[in-house]
Amino acid sequence: MRDATGTQRDASARLRQGVRRGLTLAWVPLVASVRLAQGDAVRSAVAYLQATLVSTGDNDREEVIRDLRLLVTPLAGGEPIEFGWDETGRLDYDADTQRLSYAYVADAGPMLITPSQAQSPLALFQGPPDWSFEPGRYELRLLRIAWSPPGCWRRPSSST
Repeated sequence: MRDATGTQRDASARLRQGVRRGLTLAWVPLVASVRLAQGDAVRSAVAYLQATLVSTGDNDREEVIRDLRLLVTPLAGGEPIEFGWDETGRLDYDADTQRLSYAYVADAGPMLITPSQAQSPLALFQGPPDWSFEPGRYELRLLRIAWSPPGCWRRPSSST
């Protein structure tokens, strides 16, 4: 695919652009990997997305990410499908079989994002029951549900 300047773009660049469209300027996810799965073993499609969530700008802002949502929109048209963040995990490589396997680490839970503390969970997103990907192209948009408690907007300045 070529962008507006005629430059060839790879799939990861298109994915990053689609993910960035759903964000505010307060934080930016840097997408490392996306894996999709579906079939008889699961009753719906799942997406494994690893993004590094960072705060941008010159600020002292702290933000608690309470939840993440993944919106999957068919580029051929149609309503966005919402995938819910279910858990975090890790990928383990087996050298004998040369395969990756997913291992559960924890349930989805709040994350603190600050200018000096990024988070990079491997998040498993669960699609709606009995929904599956059809052949085609999709836009993926990562959304956050955040809570910034009073007093977390600005750290108290120290007095000397």
